[in-house]
Amino acid sequence: MQTRQTAAILGRLLLGAVLVFFANFSAHAGCQSEMRILADDLAGVELTSAQRQSIADKILKARRHCWVHREEEAMRLINSARRIAGLKEASGEFDWETVPLESLEKPPPN
Repeated sequence: MQTRQTAAILGRLLLGAVLVFFANFSAHAGCQSEMRILADDLAGVELTSAQRQSIADKILKARRHCWVHREEEAMRLINSARRIAGLKEASGEFDWETVPLESLEKPPPN
């Protein structure tokens, strides 16, 4: 129970840190979406300290590539982070079949 809470907090902290660090930059929508999805997926994953550090490094590098519109490199890093966490790789395309419609109605974060 405690480990799940810690993992959920870690996922939110990683997302918050990335969003705060790059809040003033506009990035490609695909990168932004994949970063949010990655953060949501990380919320329930147990990670070692080394895994957390490696994933955080890849996320920061991916955000930099996303900022300069290097979508392929950003997706490569995002998928690398997903592999480290044991998650399925993302294709970069929106999956209409698995996303609940209610989640699409939420306003985007500031």
